[in-house]
Amino acid sequence: MLFDTHCHLDAKQFKNNINEIVNNAKKNNVSKILIPAIKPGLPNIKIKNVFLATGSHPYHSNETIKNKQKIIDGLEDAVAIGETGLDFFKCPIEKKIQIESLEFQCELAVKTSMPIILHERNSFSELIEIIRKYPDITGVFHAFHHSEKELKTIIDLNFYVGLGGMVTYKKNNILREAVKKAPLERFVLETDSPYLAPQTKRGQVNQPANLLDIAKRISLIKNKTLNEISLLTTENANRLFKL
Repeated sequence: MLFDTHCHLDAKQFKNNINEIVNNAKKNNVSKILIPAIKPGLPNIKIKNVFLATGSHPYHSNETIKNKQKIIDGLEDAVAIGETGLDFFKCPIEKKIQIESLEFQCELAVKTSMPIILHERNSFSELIEIIRKYPDITGVFHAFHHSEKELKTIIDLNFYVGLGGMVTYKKNNILREAVKKAPLERFVLETDSPYLAPQTKRGQVNQPANLLDIAKRISLIKNKTLNEISLLTTENANRLFKL
């Protein structure tokens, strides 16, 4: 069975067919799903084997501080903090505010001993510098898209690495080489649905059922059976999120 550790099941694309999406995931051996928060607080979904994170995305970091209590109130029903992080690509929120939001959520993760889900775009060195301020923190760098060097940095910080559709893209040979060399014990799988559909589904709305395509590609990269990839990455996710 597979665990989709990063899926925006509460996105507008799934508003009218969420039960169909979840059932389709089950038919494709995806037995667990985790929904990270985008706007401050906890996603408003209650479905068996669908887990939640409480937090605030970089694109909503200007709302984080005035909505701290919403995030805190979500802790009781959450298994993680986030998705937080830094996005210096096209995010309109200034860096200072993004950092303030991130540091609040890092402090919350340390205080509660909960894992944190990190988003990173064009900000790797800055994000690493902040995470190093919190030696007791752990979590996952979601949607990993870098080289062996960055992957080693993440693992050395006792973090997991989220692998999704990008590992299947034709031009991402550097990413695949990094995955090939790194220990499977530090990987978890994700779709980031409805975004980042795997190569076989490019241009379509991504969904958690497509995690099977990602797992199959990783099994080829790592020269492991699909069953081995499924079992170990799900064990990793269960360990990370204490399930």
